[in-house]
Amino acid sequence: MLSQRMQCNLLYRYFVMREPVTIDPNALVEPWRQIFLLAEREEREYWVIEGYDPLRSAAITIANKDRDLAQRWIDAIYASAEPISFPTLAEMADALEPVSWLWEKWVPRGMLSILGAFQGAGKSYFVMDLARIVLHGPAWPDGSPLQHDVAQARVVYVDAEGIPQVNNERALALGLDTQRMYLLMAEPGEMIDFMQQHWRDRLLDLTYTVAPDLVIVDSLSTITSAGTNSPEEVAGLLTFLNGLAREFGTGLVLLHHLRKPGGGQLSLPGVSIHDFRGSTHIVAMARSVIGLSVVQQPGRQFSLNGPRHIEVVKTNLTTYPEKLEVRMEQPAEGVVRFAYGQAEPVADDEPTPEAWLLEYLEANGPTKFADLVTDAERDGFSKATLYRARKKLGSRIVDSSGRRRRDNLWALAEQIEESEEEVEAEASDGDA
Repeated sequence: MLSQRMQCNLLYRYFVMREPVTIDPNALVEPWRQIFLLAEREEREYWVIEGYDPLRSAAITIANKDRDLAQRWIDAIYASAEPISFPTLAEMADALEPVSWLWEKWVPRGMLSILGAFQGAGKSYFVMDLARIVLHGPAWPDGSPLQHDVAQARVVYVDAEGIPQVNNERALALGLDTQRMYLLMAEPGEMIDFMQQHWRDRLLDLTYTVAPDLVIVDSLSTITSAGTNSPEEVAGLLTFLNGLAREFGTGLVLLHHLRKPGGGQLSLPGVSIHDFRGSTHIVAMARSVIGLSVVQQPGRQFSLNGPRHIEVVKTNLTTYPEKLEVRMEQPAEGVVRFAYGQAEPVADDEPTPEAWLLEYLEANGPTKFADLVTDAERDGFSKATLYRARKKLGSRIVDSSGRRRRDNLWALAEQIEESEEEVEAEASDGDA
């Protein structure tokens, strides 16, 4: 396995330095393979001609007399003679900036953060309150101090959902200074599509002009025409958003939906990275992933008007902060306030069968049903309870093969999707 530079260096040593190196043409890729074969043949035929350069002649021939292209190839061959070096981490350390936070342990600057929740959980309203905190303070939901100048703060809100009147009403109800909040939206009948360069340029121009402390993108499924179910569909888009956050040193929160729940799933405790809709590459590219969930209150019927929990479900940057409770209050007509506090511990520490099954498969991966039953009964859940839990979870639990097959495994839907993505990637590598 040879890099492009290594292949060029072999040609340089063989034809220019006249070193006795052995070159296997099958180890070379184009155009180096053709250049080598033609130059070697011409060298045998014209070696008596003084000043003859078989490399240059072969390059011009293969480039179909495109001398500019041939010269680029020759330059690459000669450049390979220059020694290369790679810096150690110690040599790079002085130039590496420490992680900078907008909201410490929750939203970093210069990196992508994702907030996920089920539809109806209030994620758009919640991030609007984060915008209020950025613009007005006095502190973050966990009580930690702000580290930026509130008086000079700006927020950019990418309204790809196309509901500016709703966002305006929410901003006014929360008491935001809308003179310091900038909305990016499409014209009626159009959509924001960050797969197109002109939309990326509009966000870049806005961010460059405004220099915001926070950019909110609402939401992933509405800013791309390519889909979100495979790494190929989301990699370029998320790389752009990561690059924008890094270039301007801003906090960037991308809103995303969770997978469609089965019956009763909204009342399950918490959110995990496996709940996020689409390719697992989405969560993989974010440095901080936050889940917003509605809390099932003990002894009460589940309601979307109940309290919420927010928690960091993935971070590459720090220890995990304690989850927080979120309540929406309306002290007066047309006025909304968010109240935050430490999340109260669940009164009953015993997990529900659904929560047990999700946690088990997340920890152990796809599992034979017989093994599941053994471990479930050890923890106090019967076989019938497992079946009921699976039915309640709906499409989140799937079979790896036919349900009646002996090799069938119970698995989380995303675990099967990850396996299929890996198989497709291996097949692509094999084709290549």
